[in-house]
Amino acid sequence: MKKLMLLVLVMIASISFGLNVYPLVNWVDAKPGQEVTLNLRLTAGPNGDYVKMALKDFVIVNGVYIYDKPGYPYSLRNYITLPSTELRLKPGEVYEMPVKIKIPADYKGAQGFAAISFEGNAIKRGNILINLKIMAIILVNVQNRRILDIKVSGVKAYSLSSEGVSESFKRKYGDFGTIVEIKLRNDGNLVFAPNGEARIISRKLGRVVATYKLDSSEFVVFPSLEGTLTLYTPSVLPSGDLILQLEAVSQKMRIAKSFSFKGPEHTFKGDAVSIEPDIMFFKADRPINAKFRIQNLTENRFQIEVGIKSPIRIFPSKTWLMPYSGMNFFLVLDPRKAKLESGDNVYRIEVRGEKELRVVKGGVVVVRKGSMPPSFEVEMTSYSSDTSTGELLIRNTGKMCLEFSVIERKALGDNVLVKSFMVLPGESKKVEFKHTLTYEQAKNAVFLRYRVYGEKEWTEQPLPWKE
Repeated sequence: MKKLMLLVLVMIASISFGLNVYPLVNWVDAKPGQEVTLNLRLTAGPNGDYVKMALKDFVIVNGVYIYDKPGYPYSLRNYITLPSTELRLKPGEVYEMPVKIKIPADYKGAQGFAAISFEGNAIKRGNILINLKIMAIILVNVQNRRILDIKVSGVKAYSLSSEGVSESFKRKYGDFGTIVEIKLRNDGNLVFAPNGEARIISRKLGRVVATYKLDSSEFVVFPSLEGTLTLYTPSVLPSGDLILQLEAVSQKMRIAKSFSFKGPEHTFKGDAVSIEPDIMFFKADRPINAKFRIQNLTENRFQIEVGIKSPIRIFPSKTWLMPYSGMNFFLVLDPRKAKLESGDNVYRIEVRGEKELRVVKGGVVVVRKGSMPPSFEVEMTSYSSDTSTGELLIRNTGKMCLEFSVIERKALGDNVLVKSFMVLPGESKKVEFKHTLTYEQAKNAVFLRYRVYGEKEWTEQPLPWKE
């Protein structure tokens, strides 16, 4: 729960203007029938502020912050009193605003929620006029019996290699593996913020075929509401009878649930592995004796041969992989005795099987011998002003592994349009981006960032817009 509220604080604090409100996240302890007062500190901007204030609901549903939830039984919106709904502050003035919260005597919740919106003067950044709201969150721990009643109402599994799967899933996770959606309802009286593990067990195999970590900073369910927990595994889950086991701790309360469901139908019928870590970096100044792992992503038992180009050697070179099991391998190299080129020397681990075998991810070994200047080409292969979307083709023409991202520079901070990704020497990648500013603004505010992998500082350059 603390991780969740830290996330809330970071997201709310990013929306700021001349007016400053502190604190933005307010924890309060109270008893049923008790009235408590918290103080918020309002600080005006350099030109003063005319502030409008309003009471709001507050819940989170599937990661979305909602401030209007009529009839929500755990909202304290109607039990909060503000000294005023309007306020005029002089330049730099600090105002301590008392907020009174009266918990109803018959309140059944162990927690209650509300928010206060503050709207100050619009501010100008260049040619842009910004008029945003600050939301101050109020979370009340009420001294009632704590009830955490979680129900699994449904589980569905989707194969990413099958037709009809959501394109948004494929853009996020790729075209291989399995998506599992778990619908959870919280019939308790406090937030379900799980930290723990979810496991999927195959009845046919009698073993765990996938595990997932649960993190309260990524998923919560407010009381009397439902949420969908989306989990991804690169494995091809069996299509027969499966069991979901969920074990977690939420606000010091332990939850254990089990649910039976059917695995997805798959169009992929071959063998598949992943290599972990997916990319391994080494410097050419000392002998290398490193471990990596090859994981069987299917219910099949099969034999593999593993190899790599000289001067690197891999042990063992041949083995069997059991269903959904992995094995450790070792790569050995003495760079001081090898003829390496300057820059990043890239080697790919090759995995072969007796029939069709897909390596889903991983298998790159990089041995860095010194450093060379980055060299690349970038082309905007398509762009639509109607949808504000474009596609970039990036070619790494140099000798170093490079990282790229696309950002949009805005008055309130950078907006990441494309997360950091790597392009190996000699490799090309296409990425799509979508900006939020107008086309004329985007031409001067959207940048390609790049750096040599492992370096701290980014370099920026404008995109090659097509006129």
